[in-house]
Amino acid sequence: MGAKTVNTKEQSLAEGLNAHYGTVNVYGNEMPNVDGFVDAAGALILFEQVMQIVKPHARIAIIAVYKHEVPISLAQVMSKEVKIIGASGYTHEDIVKVVAHINEKKTPIATMVTQVYKLNEIQQAFEKAIEANETIKVVVDLTE
Repeated sequence: MGAKTVNTKEQSLAEGLNAHYGTVNVYGNEMPNVDGFVDAAGALILFEQVMQIVKPHARIAIIAVYKHEVPISLAQVMSKEVKIIGASGYTHEDIVKVVAHINEKKTPIATMVTQVYKLNEIQQAFEKAIEANETIKVVVDLTE
């Protein structure tokens, strides 16, 4: 689909996006030539950076779950005519279908869990989940 990634531990978000997409002049400043952002991280610092570099008429989709309130400059939203939309990812109907699927035993749930780790193995669990190789669901067992 053409998505690109930027590792913000290695370079700033603006630098990475500039390298991937080039720049456009906005009110005398060079901004990444990006029309849309998807916030799946829920990291305040990244959202703040997006708001600093977003170009006019860009779209920002928030699918992340934020644990705290996020301050936002409505002046930036208004002046650049930015569109911010949210999505929870699942509707009530989706959840009802999943519950029915489980209750009707259409799929053995045990087959979805491909790896189980103990709490002291949490680092390996995260590495396996990130690797996503032969993995459907990685579980950390907190009962032990």
